[in-house]
Amino acid sequence: MGLVIGTAGHIDHGKTTLVRTLTGIDTDRLKEEKRRALSIDLGFAHMGLDGGGVVSFVDVPGHERFIRNMLAGVGGIDCVLFCVASDDGVMPQTIEHLEIVNTLGIEQGVFVLTKADLVDRDRIEEVKKDVQGLTRDTTLEGAPVVVVSAHRGTGLEDVVAHIKRFYTQARKRRAERWIRLPVDRVFPVKGFGCVVTGTLIDGSIKKGQSLTLFPHGQVVRVRGLQTHHQKLSVAEPHSRLAVNLSGISHRETRRGDMLMEAALYENTKGAAIFDCIIDVSRFAGRPIKNNTYLKLYCFTTEATVRIRLVDREELSPGTSGVARVFSKTPLPLLGTDRFILRDPSIGRTSGGGRVVVTYPSRRLITHLKDMDTDGLRRGDIQRIAGFLLEKRVDGIGVDTLAFMLNVERERVIKACGAGGFQPVGERLVMAHVVKRLTEQVVSTLEEYHRRYPERRGMHRDELGERAGVPGCLKEAFFNLLVEQGSIQIEGGLVRLSGHSAVLVGRDREIARWLLSTIKDGVRAIREDTITDNPYRKDEVERVLSYLRDSGRLVRLKEGLYMAADTIDMAMERLKCYIKENGGIRAAEFRDLMGCGRRLAIEMLEYFDRKGVTIREGDVRRLLNP
Repeated sequence: MGLVIGTAGHIDHGKTTLVRTLTGIDTDRLKEEKRRALSIDLGFAHMGLDGGGVVSFVDVPGHERFIRNMLAGVGGIDCVLFCVASDDGVMPQTIEHLEIVNTLGIEQGVFVLTKADLVDRDRIEEVKKDVQGLTRDTTLEGAPVVVVSAHRGTGLEDVVAHIKRFYTQARKRRAERWIRLPVDRVFPVKGFGCVVTGTLIDGSIKKGQSLTLFPHGQVVRVRGLQTHHQKLSVAEPHSRLAVNLSGISHRETRRGDMLMEAALYENTKGAAIFDCIIDVSRFAGRPIKNNTYLKLYCFTTEATVRIRLVDREELSPGTSGVARVFSKTPLPLLGTDRFILRDPSIGRTSGGGRVVVTYPSRRLITHLKDMDTDGLRRGDIQRIAGFLLEKRVDGIGVDTLAFMLNVERERVIKACGAGGFQPVGERLVMAHVVKRLTEQVVSTLEEYHRRYPERRGMHRDELGERAGVPGCLKEAFFNLLVEQGSIQIEGGLVRLSGHSAVLVGRDREIARWLLSTIKDGVRAIREDTITDNPYRKDEVERVLSYLRDSGRLVRLKEGLYMAADTIDMAMERLKCYIKENGGIRAAEFRDLMGCGRRLAIEMLEYFDRKGVTIREGDVRRLLNP
């Protein structure tokens, strides 16, 4: 695991100077930055630690005009060096940067009181108290304050000590299951092609691995990996990376894109809506109103979004609430991801929030009135899954729900029993829905068996349609009912476990009559020749179907039936004859069976289709003697 430290603070409060003093690297790389002595874009540096560890730094601009660049840098950091100049004290961007850090949930940091050589001790104490008061009720409340003079070289050892502590604690983090690398820089390298840089926020990347570029969907290959000019075969999470990509030009990607694996891309490519908890900044200036449009920033991505508040018409500064966010474009956001909201009309940070549920497609969206807002606030997996599944007859796939909540599939499955939902194959369905579908299947089959007692069962497609079983659930749901002992499946037919096909009333008479026509010798029933009888055609067809399904008759072809025991006898005679003589012709089989030539040929063709015999010219031989 790596450690990425970001800077924060007002313009000209010594962020870049502090990083340069710690690392020996000037993060102002642009000509305009050097000319104006002003950070405009993100700067990057690194510092080695005892024992071989390396810490990465992301230096962000402090000027309010470059706040979007600042936001592109802080999204992937683990902790912050927050610079406050001892002479200026707390300034507007000090406040805005602190609100951003707080909203992003960054809990580790050090406040560095820079330029200590320019003021006396009383001023330093005054600024220190201002900082401590400002951080009250934020994620950085209680963070250490270090007094530094880069000019004199004092206080730096205390900053380094805190960095080492952060690094040690960072090594204990768990690895995330997804690969995500937000792109913050893109440039070409002669002889190598496209190179992108970014902070690997989740997962590990291997050299030679194929990844997908969000949002374009273009598949690329990792040609090479570097961290701070050191070549890698495998990149660890939370490290600064330069990734050489093949399969794409540097003109085809930009800041805001994200490298990820194909499975994650398939889920995020349509994800433009999510449920979240929004926190409004104490210094927002005005409330966030329902259905207002704001700018959203997360990692290196920005987008225009509409905020739909769930249970109120506005959120006042310093308050929080549940909301559904609609983006004009897909966003690579997962559960627990943090984001920043800014009001473009006044150029101020409104606040931000935490993603709880990501919807990979619109068809999975629940109605606002069905949302469990308390469950969303608590992040309760069971309750959230419950309202997502409550009115979905077709349920949700286990892997899809795990993505929507950004948890391991095992946690989703574990929540089944207590949450009132259960797995049906690879989908999760509310228990009351399973119960209702079971009752509908059973009642549909009961009615079918009552109307057609002579039939073995109902075709599964017809049963699914009549009982209202969704197509995506049908196979797994029927298998579940088989396991429970409610139904039996034979071929494509489904029946209740206690049902056996029987003939009643007039159908019994038809069966006796049909069987009497073939009781003597080798004879067959031809539907098209059955005319001299008092029965309707549909009645005869129904009984024939029953006799075939029950194994009394064998259908040689459409409209032609023979007694099953006659077919068995014919097959045994056929096999014995061929074994003794090496083969058999149609005339020989006719004489063997004592039937007409036409029926003999139809029987032989039936045996060919069944794989008993194979025809070679006029002779038939056993396929597997």
